[in-house]
Amino acid sequence: MACRVEEIPNVGDHIIYEIVDNSLIVVRSSPTEIKAFHNVCLHRGRILRETGGHVANFRCKFHGFTWRLDGKLSFVPCRWDFPHLRDEKFSLPEAKVGVWGGFVFVNMDPDAIPLEEYLSDIPVHFRPWNYENCYVAAHVGVVIKANWKVVAEAFMEAMHTLATHPQILASTGDGNAQYDARKDRPHYQRAIVAGGLPSPYVASRVTDQQILDALSTQVEGINELKVPEGMTVRQAAAQFMRERMKKLTNGKDFSNYSDSEMIDLIIYFLFPNILLYGGGVNAIYRFRPWGDPEQSLMEAILMLPKPIDAPAPLSAQLHLLGPGQTFADVPELGKFGAFLDQESEQYRPGAKRAAG
Repeated sequence: MACRVEEIPNVGDHIIYEIVDNSLIVVRSSPTEIKAFHNVCLHRGRILRETGGHVANFRCKFHGFTWRLDGKLSFVPCRWDFPHLRDEKFSLPEAKVGVWGGFVFVNMDPDAIPLEEYLSDIPVHFRPWNYENCYVAAHVGVVIKANWKVVAEAFMEAMHTLATHPQILASTGDGNAQYDARKDRPHYQRAIVAGGLPSPYVASRVTDQQILDALSTQVEGINELKVPEGMTVRQAAAQFMRERMKKLTNGKDFSNYSDSEMIDLIIYFLFPNILLYGGGVNAIYRFRPWGDPEQSLMEAILMLPKPIDAPAPLSAQLHLLGPGQTFADVPELGKFGAFLDQESEQYRPGAKRAAG
């Protein structure tokens, strides 16, 4: 996953996607098409674009070789010195591009299967959650002193809740999590972690109020909820979330969302490096190598449904944490920041310890 489509709304808008030694220009080349070109001048190997932005063409800053937005060669300086050059063989090399859910995916393998085939039934599962009609409410990244695969694996199970997030044991069914991995869906796995009920480690001694108090470490004000007669804490908390999300989205109706969609963690790990959360509030994690094999960039992206009858806020840009900064220092993450700090603090020497 390289970017969101709303990051490149106009023809000529582009971002630079980098991973290890590869750099791609992901560009809206026409009103209906997005392309990804290897970010290198074919003349002497200079990088074509240092940053994203908006351009009418791709022009090398050193000699001036120029390509159109569709990747075809348009200008060669001192053309008489290049009689051997054939324009049709000098187009910018491309990566494969696919779009789903408002996300732009790239693949540098020319023989890769189409994105639609790769995703299998993920688009069907995510249809009710309508990612394409969301905007990025927060986008925060941090460089971690660990290999990217180690960091990604830390988010693929709920077993670590007992030691890492003890403050939510009263409201998280960590030991009861369901994990789905099937041979006919080889590119993703799914975990469903029930919320609004206690972990099996503490279930015998937890009260309804303690469940609400634990939920309040994640959702402001839910500990003050009065559970109606005939409803479980889980049901009442799910209804609280429907009403909360309706306010956040200026009137979107969440009445058709199940209790599970409103309060459970429904987590899809899509190989190789992103986690997609389904449900009423959507979140994305992305993990990339960064500099050397022992460092990685971890990004947390919070998505919210676009408001009803109101302009969608501008999508947040990447906020890269500096040395000593924590996720909890980022106001737009809210209480979610403290959990991310608990996940990552062992790999971030010198960062402040997370609250909670």
